[in-house]
Amino acid sequence: MLASPGQTYVVANFRTNGMGPFDASILAHEIAEWVNEPGGFNAVPAWGNIGEVTGCKRYLEVGDPLTQTDLPPITGPNGFAYHLQELAYFSWFFRTPSIAAGAQFSDDGTLITNAGPVCPESRTASQSSGRSRISNLARLFVPVPGTHLHTAPKLIGNPLQ
Repeated sequence: MLASPGQTYVVANFRTNGMGPFDASILAHEIAEWVNEPGGFNAVPAWGNIGEVTGCKRYLEVGDPLTQTDLPPITGPNGFAYHLQELAYFSWFFRTPSIAAGAQFSDDGTLITNAGPVCPESRTASQSSGRSRISNLARLFVPVPGTHLHTAPKLIGNPLQ
């Protein structure tokens, strides 16, 4: 859990070089996950083997099942076409009938059913990759043009005080 007062952030890139994921897509992915998991762990039934996840995961990571699946571009008043990533909805993770408008399981309807049977693996994707989850860190974003970072959580001060 995130202790009070916790302070967190994440680094994400903003690409405009024509190579995906484009501009705000990674930022949209990470902000949505931060909103849904501000303390770093919001448990859901195990799911996996979709999007960027190999193996099983037990976190409410709303961007991971649809990594690099963007919504139609949104052109801002400045004329720039922004690309936002499609996100999975609550009902997809919990294998319930969709409570979303239109009974969808994701923003643009790419996910047409829920996550299916609970992932049978005994280890989660983050455990099997050897990465530990830092449960006291949430994510906030700082775009870094030209980088290839997806996320890099960093601690500011001591959130346990």
